[in-house]
Amino acid sequence: MRIGWRQFIKSKFQSKSKYSAVGISLAVDTACFCALKPSEGGTAVALYHEAPIGSWPQALASWVSDNKIGNAYCGVAIASQLHSIFQIEKPSVKPAEIHKALTWPVKEMAGSESPELVFDFFEPPVQSSGADNLNVVAFPKADLEKIISAVLNAGLSLKSVVPEELAICDLVDSDDAVMTMLQRAGDEIQLTIVQQGKLYFSRSLKGFENLGSFSIEELQMGVMDSLTVQIQRSMDYFESQLRQAPIRKIFMNIESANSQAIADQIKELMRVEVLPFNAKISSQDIGHDSVDFSCLGAGYAALEGTETRSEQVA
Repeated sequence: MRIGWRQFIKSKFQSKSKYSAVGISLAVDTACFCALKPSEGGTAVALYHEAPIGSWPQALASWVSDNKIGNAYCGVAIASQLHSIFQIEKPSVKPAEIHKALTWPVKEMAGSESPELVFDFFEPPVQSSGADNLNVVAFPKADLEKIISAVLNAGLSLKSVVPEELAICDLVDSDDAVMTMLQRAGDEIQLTIVQQGKLYFSRSLKGFENLGSFSIEELQMGVMDSLTVQIQRSMDYFESQLRQAPIRKIFMNIESANSQAIADQIKELMRVEVLPFNAKISSQDIGHDSVDFSCLGAGYAALEGTETRSEQVA
């Protein structure tokens, strides 16, 4: 994609941003922006903003301009509903030829009526018995071009575009395999299994979009039984199909007044430790109750000099 001379000159002569990086997350209804800055012992969120998805390019440009963010590195995370991740058998070709060899399998997997796609791939940390697959991430080309244009027009330096599943990995600090369980109000529950920053498993749980609105009594009338069955199935796949040790911890962040009751029920029914999802990045004192974690992960991946798995997908 070509950048006009006026935009090129503007970016070259822009003063260096006082912020370390900007993270953007794009979901079905909402876009989230965060600006990161160095803090004692790590990185903190300096600014945070949410906007309707239909007007997010204009909102981003105004937010960057009003806060004088300018020219910062930027990472974008795309919600699971807006992209596809699937496994395809690894082609028997030279490494440099893998992407080209995947073109037709990706088209077949996506279906003949799908829009023109861009895709990339990454190796799973482990394979199920007898398999030699690649994880492929596919996204509509037209949508990606809009993202690139919006970020550049806002005066930011785009470094990575990642699926939210990989963005979350960058925030999990654990040598042992852990499950993350995240949900924004009204959205599907997003499960991932992460170990040492690598994505082993991801899944969206449909049918629990209203979990945050249930009372404690309603949760105990079969809702939590259904939820824990789905969680257990994901853990069973990790243990039996991927031949990994059992998961003992769940890092959870559910937007609900009864989130502690949900955690207590999972702990009681499944006999696992359930802890709050605490990202590596501090998000205190920004005047917002809840910060989107994939937005934080996208910003963290874009930090200058940081090497992450998510840079494999762009």
